[in-house]
Amino acid sequence: MFDAPESARIEIGSGRYLSELEDTDKPSLVEYLNDTQLHENTLRIPFPYRSEDADAFVHGVQEVTRAYGRPLHFAIRDTSGRAIGGIGFDELSVGHCAEIGYWLGRPFWGQGIMSDAVKAACRYAIDQWQLVRISAHVFPKNPASARVLEKNDFHREGRLRRYRQKDGQFLDSDLFARLT
Repeated sequence: MFDAPESARIEIGSGRYLSELEDTDKPSLVEYLNDTQLHENTLRIPFPYRSEDADAFVHGVQEVTRAYGRPLHFAIRDTSGRAIGGIGFDELSVGHCAEIGYWLGRPFWGQGIMSDAVKAACRYAIDQWQLVRISAHVFPKNPASARVLEKNDFHREGRLRRYRQKDGQFLDSDLFARLT
């Protein structure tokens, strides 16, 4: 889809950065994603989160990166380079829109890391793909995620009732969008 492959390292502040997911990130994924609260607040993270889940996720992300010639999904890394979270884009339509999704390991909550990561990832996406709209879905029971988006110029467009299906239940989803 793009002319040449590009490896990305995106600084987010305080020595933390975004970079491509690697096979060596699998133990961190299993450690941090094996959390019931992360499972409850996200759509696609299974619980329990096992090594096979990390293998499938990293493999899928690497395939998408190859297909697009640059990453759409990133590890959020601490100052030592360890993966402590993830952020990425789905439903990419170059020159138009994409949907952002993210997660962060519980020990890192409340430190402003995710707000910084969303800011940097959106800047990257707008620059790389000339996006005019970035959207996000948040479960109403996750106000912290809504605050992260609002700090990054996303506006709540409405509540989609029984929009998502998870664990045998239909759940409402708040739709947020940032227009450029």
